[in-house]
Amino acid sequence: MCDASNSTLEVVLGQRAGVGQPVHVIAYASRTMDSAQQNYTTTEKELLAIVFSLDKFRSYLLGSKIIVFSDHVALRYFLKKPDAKPRLIRLCNDKVIRRCIPKTKINSVLQFCHSALGGGHYGSTRTSRKVLDCGLYWPTIFRDVHYFVSTCERCQKARMAMNRRYEMPQQPILFCEGIDFMGPFPVSNGYSYILLAVDYVSRWVEAIATRTNDAKVVVDFLKFGVPKALISDQGSHFCNRAMASLLQKYGVAHRIATTYHPQTNGQAERKFQLQEFDELRLEAYENSRIYKQKVKKFHDQKTLRKDFSIGQKVLLFNSRLKLIAGKLHSRWDGPFVITNIFPHGAVQLRDEHTNNTFQVNGHQIKPFHEGPTPTIDDMEIISLVEATPPDGTA
Repeated sequence: MCDASNSTLEVVLGQRAGVGQPVHVIAYASRTMDSAQQNYTTTEKELLAIVFSLDKFRSYLLGSKIIVFSDHVALRYFLKKPDAKPRLIRLCNDKVIRRCIPKTKINSVLQFCHSALGGGHYGSTRTSRKVLDCGLYWPTIFRDVHYFVSTCERCQKARMAMNRRYEMPQQPILFCEGIDFMGPFPVSNGYSYILLAVDYVSRWVEAIATRTNDAKVVVDFLKFGVPKALISDQGSHFCNRAMASLLQKYGVAHRIATTYHPQTNGQAERKFQLQEFDELRLEAYENSRIYKQKVKKFHDQKTLRKDFSIGQKVLLFNSRLKLIAGKLHSRWDGPFVITNIFPHGAVQLRDEHTNNTFQVNGHQIKPFHEGPTPTIDDMEIISLVEATPPDGTA
């Protein structure tokens, strides 16, 4: 309900359950006119009150059917008035009345505003604005645009690169050790390798110089008991029959890092980057355990939960694309199909073209939303030029 006096504008926002039901007031609003607006005619003031109400309660009215109540009957004939003042024409935007699109033409309109040569592959908000600016509308426009943009294959491959928010949640860190070899180095006293192990709880580092990097050296290395899990790369000195027999005998789970993902054994890999080792201080085991659990909880809260299922299509992040010729190339490859899901973040993928399978870490993939395949027959040319009105109308 809108009304205007000589110097003020008053509006009331209400809602009713149905036709004939009482109106429940939601909000009131009012303001005074400036010196120029006080010189408006009565019709201009009443129309200004309607514009003020639509602007004030825009967030409540957007996308809803509304009825404006006014005590000025002349406003009913405003759109049919052939000699309306320019000020009144500006207040009543001609794009308020839009053409409603049927469901069969929605996909064609979205392809034109998003995927066509002039579409630009913008986000859902800007694509919705382009549809509205074209004078088109349907009740579920924002939901349909969001789904169409999220299932666009080109947008998914060209979107943001990998970041910390898409990492896999951390696994329990108790009784876990990482192990790896360094070298070969220049021979010194017959030694050319360094075998290093890191405890994931206390970050205690053990390193010894070795003459070779074979399985016999690894089997005789550990000093502080048997861990529950051992993380290593896919080197032959860790993946062999003697090592597997020893780990099975003591009930140790052998976790093998996936290729091109050193973060899986990050503790050991980080120690390799140090040029010298500082003296580490032993701390209480219970305090370290509590601290690590808090860090894990905080890390998992900052990461997005990614639940994958067998048969789901995903995109793979290509971390090795660093050539100059590939700068503008998309870093997302695929889509691939998930054939198996392993514990601790490893996933097996299958290429649909070559039917080859390989394993990657879940941190390197994201879901692929498959949408309808655009066809030329579905495209419709929509004229955006306003039709010439018949004689005697404005």
